[in-house]
Amino acid sequence: MTKSKVEPIDRYIFQGEERLFLDANVWLSVYGPLGRRNARSAAYSDALKRIRSAGCLILLDVLVVSEFINAFARMEYRQSASGSSGFKHFRKSASFAPVAKDIAQNTRRILRQCQRCNSSFTTADIDALIREFELGNSDFNDQMIAEICRTESLHLVTDDADFKGTGLFILTANRFLLKR
Repeated sequence: MTKSKVEPIDRYIFQGEERLFLDANVWLSVYGPLGRRNARSAAYSDALKRIRSAGCLILLDVLVVSEFINAFARMEYRQSASGSSGFKHFRKSASFAPVAKDIAQNTRRILRQCQRCNSSFTTADIDALIREFELGNSDFNDQMIAEICRTESLHLVTDDADFKGTGLFILTANRFLLKR
């Protein structure tokens, strides 16, 4: 486990040449269902404004887009009255159409602010990542995101404390991640 440099996002001063990767949980805090609004989402929303104002480059991968879309849909499902009939039933129902439209609109908002990057799937040591996953110590998508950040020399903006030992430069509003 490699020590990460973790900084509070609310006090961080962004520089135009910085290259950032925003995790799905950050995008959900800013553009997800309204039920997720809290002090952290305000911190990430403010940070996104400062990132854009500074002219930083935000990179985005399909893993994060997929996580954003699927998590958003499942949050809406849990908040819906049709929660007892199953997620796939909800997704195929007429009540999902406005949810899907909202998710699509917010996904497009995210895409407009980012430059797409490669997933590092073809260059990463997938066997090593699967062995690490097999030990039960880490999420495979988180490992891939860490790999992307290392390969592309990106600062990670996340609310996920699981990234603490990745050796990455991390910006967060998560107080557990900020504990030294």
